[in-house]
Amino acid sequence: MFSKHLFKSAIEVVILVVLLAATVYYFVPEKVKLPAIAFAVGPSSQITGEEIAEYETGIGLDATFLNGSCITIFRSDLSHDAYVGEFCALDLRLINVTLPGVSRIPQTYNKIVMRWVENKTVDTLLLNSEVVNMGTAKVVGFLNGIISLRSGEDVNEPGNWSDLPINATIFPTQDASYGTGYWKNYYEWRLDMDELKSIVGEGSDQVNITFNLDYSLILRYMLVNEGEKTYGDANLQWSGRWGTLQFIYDEHGLASVKFSFVAVKLIAVAP
Repeated sequence: MFSKHLFKSAIEVVILVVLLAATVYYFVPEKVKLPAIAFAVGPSSQITGEEIAEYETGIGLDATFLNGSCITIFRSDLSHDAYVGEFCALDLRLINVTLPGVSRIPQTYNKIVMRWVENKTVDTLLLNSEVVNMGTAKVVGFLNGIISLRSGEDVNEPGNWSDLPINATIFPTQDASYGTGYWKNYYEWRLDMDELKSIVGEGSDQVNITFNLDYSLILRYMLVNEGEKTYGDANLQWSGRWGTLQFIYDEHGLASVKFSFVAVKLIAVAP
């Protein structure tokens, strides 16, 4: 049979448990704030985590031949960490490198909006017996972004983007974004094989052309999940060798072209 002291202690324990439960219920918010997003920019093979959104600054390679046919060798598609291969260059007339961006946002949250201002410089060099400058593509203050919507969401959600640079434009201006040398503009590099031959001369076994990228972003994002909005910011930068074209010669002339490019991506991941 319980003593009065034990009975009193049991009653006190019950009261304490009830009070604790009520306190926890009262102080836990009805909507837990969404976690911040972690961002990374660079070769996708070096970035890990649960992907929330992905954008590849993008690169594409096309070849045109003397008979007028044009072949797309590769184009950024988000499923590759690198673009590596070789194609026959017999009767190759010219080669084009373009910079198409591509993005993807899985339907993780009700809504994700990402806006960023990007600066991008691509320096192109020919490496043979001597270094030859093949031109530079430059983009300054380019406003870019991606958005994911589920049914019923307002596509015109303005967000809070006031901290992004005020000189950002929807499309680059002629003064801020341009191409020099074999860059016809800020997104297309074109080389005729007759021009290449005049540069390297006769007797070459292999000619390498490199593309070096300097890429920086000022970014702001907004998550909307069941009415809860979360904002955040990031400043990101990556510099390095983007890719290489190798022109291979034999006794008959240009035989093949090897290519090797890394996929440089902006990735948002859950912490």
